[in-house]
Amino acid sequence: LPLAFDPIVIERVPVAAQRTHVSFGGGYGRHWETDELFTVLAERTPIQFWGYGFEKAPKVIRDRWRGPAWGRKMYEIYLRSHIVVNRHGGISQGYANNLRLFEATGCGAMLCTEGAPNIDDYFSVEECCTYNSPEKAASNINYYIEHPEAMAGIAGRGQQRTLGKHTYAQRMPIVSDALASCLKEKQFA
Repeated sequence: LPLAFDPIVIERVPVAAQRTHVSFGGGYGRHWETDELFTVLAERTPIQFWGYGFEKAPKVIRDRWRGPAWGRKMYEIYLRSHIVVNRHGGISQGYANNLRLFEATGCGAMLCTEGAPNIDDYFSVEECCTYNSPEKAASNINYYIEHPEAMAGIAGRGQQRTLGKHTYAQRMPIVSDALASCLKEKQFA
């Protein structure tokens, strides 16, 4: 079951008058293999990091760490972000499906995520930008900062896709059907 976004966020959390950040929000840990990506981004882009576990990060990354952020605060950050960087941990085995995909786009930020083999299940190249190396991620970020109209177009299309296809209201029929099927099978067992 793919994760999703709840549009109530953009109804209840104030939307910033101006977007000012390139951000990453989430966990930093050795099992996520983020040192190389985050180091390159910290050295070559204006990224800011929020989340947990950054106390153990290299100094160049810690210098861009703004502290923990959860819930409403995280959504406020995404609503102020031009670009939200996404990466999946090793547990994803190279596939895209984490909450940040939908939180970032649902909040109207341009998503910059790995070029996973299933990213097209969620977003087209017109709705997000992808990278396959830390250098490409940095290059993408810097390109779109210098081309704000292109960035805004991708962000807008990504938000439309999330609000049109990736909300919890749209996911619940899948859950309901699966549960009904399980209950039906159990009745005849």
